[in-house]
Amino acid sequence: MKSKRGHSQEQEDTVLKYVKGNLTHQEREAFEATLQSSPKLQQEVRFIKNLVGIVAEPEIAKSGKILLDLRQEKLQDIRQQQIAKKGGNSTMNYIKKKPILLFLSLLAIILTFLVVNNIIFLADCNSLYHKHLKSYPSIFNTSDATRPKLTEAIDAYTAGNFQEAIIGFDTYLDKDPIFRFYATISSLFVDPVNLAQTRAEFAVLRTLFEDDDAYRHLIEWIDYYEALLEFKEGDFKTGRSKIWILHDSDEMDADLKEIIDNFNWNLSRYMM
Repeated sequence: MKSKRGHSQEQEDTVLKYVKGNLTHQEREAFEATLQSSPKLQQEVRFIKNLVGIVAEPEIAKSGKILLDLRQEKLQDIRQQQIAKKGGNSTMNYIKKKPILLFLSLLAIILTFLVVNNIIFLADCNSLYHKHLKSYPSIFNTSDATRPKLTEAIDAYTAGNFQEAIIGFDTYLDKDPIFRFYATISSLFVDPVNLAQTRAEFAVLRTLFEDDDAYRHLIEWIDYYEALLEFKEGDFKTGRSKIWILHDSDEMDADLKEIIDNFNWNLSRYMM
């Protein structure tokens, strides 16, 4: 009886002869018949073919592809042997057999989690925007009968009819920057808010107010509204940072200070 080692050596010799084409026609037919029913023998044939390919064409080895194939096959063989020795494990076997399905399932769970949290996050930002959006108090006297459209705009603004207020204030944009200020604030209450246009309007107003002592105090109101726009866009961190900066300001209108204090307290409850 041949020893197990002797049989293995004989099989390797036969595989090598088969790969090199050195078997007789009859030996080849017998070997291929055995090969069809033996996955292990098929693996060994692939291994020897790769090995022979390296020896015959050394330049192929430079790409590393064959070596990686060999390494992968041997590692897979070792893992299967370890699982067999331990009696197997149903969960691990499932992972080994269906890695793609497991990966897709895990990816679906992660994506669902991120989407749900993102929706909640945006909903919170939008809620904060609407909850803390306050109109700047009206400073106008509506008894001026010489400008009826302006009076209508002021009345509409005070009553919260901001779409009508925008139409009225637009007529007087070139008369005084304060009308542009009120028109821009009114636009914040009318959905959908054009974020880019509103930011551009506040940038122009900031420049105008910096050069006008009568309106310079309104710059902090612009800072407040620009912070709100960050929440409207879903940028919680930037919006919160801007509110924090305003909260630390020493000089501020009493009306704005009340708004910022309340806003800052509300933000302290969010951990995002």
